[in-house]
Amino acid sequence: MKNDYYGNISDSEEVIIRDLSPISPIIYTVLETANSVVPECIDIVRTRCTDQIQIPRRVYNWLYPSLMRAIVQVLLHSQNIRTQALFDNDGKIEDSLDWECRILSNNGLAGGFLGYSYRILKALHGELPPPGPSNRKQDYYCQSHLEQTKLQLFPDEETNIQKPNVIYLWDNIGTSKIILSLSCPKWANATRAIPYFTAPIPHPVLTVKPDVKPEDIVEEINLDLLNLQIDITQEDGRAE
Repeated sequence: MKNDYYGNISDSEEVIIRDLSPISPIIYTVLETANSVVPECIDIVRTRCTDQIQIPRRVYNWLYPSLMRAIVQVLLHSQNIRTQALFDNDGKIEDSLDWECRILSNNGLAGGFLGYSYRILKALHGELPPPGPSNRKQDYYCQSHLEQTKLQLFPDEETNIQKPNVIYLWDNIGTSKIILSLSCPKWANATRAIPYFTAPIPHPVLTVKPDVKPEDIVEEINLDLLNLQIDITQEDGRAE
């Protein structure tokens, strides 16, 4: 089978989103759960580590995503989704649930599903964050593995389809609401990133579709008996 992705990623948005649809709602739910726990964690940190009423913004900016990463990793593991801690100062990936607190501008998780390699990162001002100086992360954003597939000696021969790297971008609105999107990076350097696409992931609640129509439900109600009950109620009301 020819590689259906390289060079056609912009036209494969629906395919990529569909392929990842089994895990997207789980990631969304886990992020929301973690976001509800983080404020309590920060309160504990504040009471144990500082006498200040508020944690300085510079510290909060790395503490918040670090706590989110740790909680999300544990919760995903409970759902049999194994991820690895990602440190973007050197591109290192930790293959363990153990994680070390480091001051980072952005950190996340790495995982794989159905041949896709994905990352879970906090959005930067609502957009795809640049990979920083790490060559490994820049290669990930630039889809270097697909470039190698393109240069294979016999591109038409049957081979395993190389699928593009993707990134789940999460952001928070206020203190309780999480929004999630799926981005497929196209190119990046240390300070800039350009995606093929970034598509919003619908909230899991919005993806639940009823199995029956309202008309079908109403037909199960004994309307004659209901009308009788309404008449009795109205008669009792007039009698009072």
